[in-house]
Amino acid sequence: MQTVSVSTLEYEIDVAALLSRRLRRIQGGAEIDVRPASDGRQARVRLRSEAERDALCGALAVLLLQDAAHFELARIVNDMPVSLEEKQRVLPEAIKLAREAAAGQTGIEPALAEAMDAKRIQRLVRAHFDENDHLNLEGFLRFRMRDTLSAFEMYAVSAAEELMLQTEYLELIRVLSVLVRLQQPRIREISLILHADGSCTITDDTDARIECEGCGRAAGNELVNLLVALAPARIVVYDLSCGRCAELSQVLLQVFEDRVSFFR
Repeated sequence: MQTVSVSTLEYEIDVAALLSRRLRRIQGGAEIDVRPASDGRQARVRLRSEAERDALCGALAVLLLQDAAHFELARIVNDMPVSLEEKQRVLPEAIKLAREAAAGQTGIEPALAEAMDAKRIQRLVRAHFDENDHLNLEGFLRFRMRDTLSAFEMYAVSAAEELMLQTEYLELIRVLSVLVRLQQPRIREISLILHADGSCTITDDTDARIECEGCGRAAGNELVNLLVALAPARIVVYDLSCGRCAELSQVLLQVFEDRVSFFR
């Protein structure tokens, strides 16, 4: 028999309620006696067997990797030298990356995979309770799970970098759209056929023909740049890609506006 306590000084959570919810998802965890303290920031847990001890450690591992991650990522993102609006866009993506990694849904490098491994965190929690009857969530995460905290920082940075790339991409689209409106048409009409295999074919009113291998982000950018350089008065898109080139279609609309029409 062991009675332990779990608490937080910083996280805005009801520790007992959240821990109970995590325990219900673990075999043998639903019967564990979890009682809240008066302020909700602490829970007392009575353990009657080794099986219950294992269940508690497993539930705490998930809580630390997924629930506490929200607060740590918010703290990390808040310290980034970006605007409030950008922080609000970065945080959800960082949380998404961390959740996917904790659930093993993403292919990540071995060091990060180990840092986000719930079984390893479960063993750390068990070792902690071998010597202590109290666990503070943020303290445990920051001092015993420093590699996990470093992984959280990497997910926040990755999310911020993706935001920057998106911002730069949108700015490029805006510039191209302005350029299209300013230039005089050089070709009356271009036909663009988007094929189901991701390739595309360009023909003009002189029957000149260009074959392109793909319509992904990189190849799509090259294709849009080519169309801007050709300066057609009208682009007719025959979309046979079954949705595969949806992003390219959206970019064409943004850049060429009323000069482009689609047939699907």
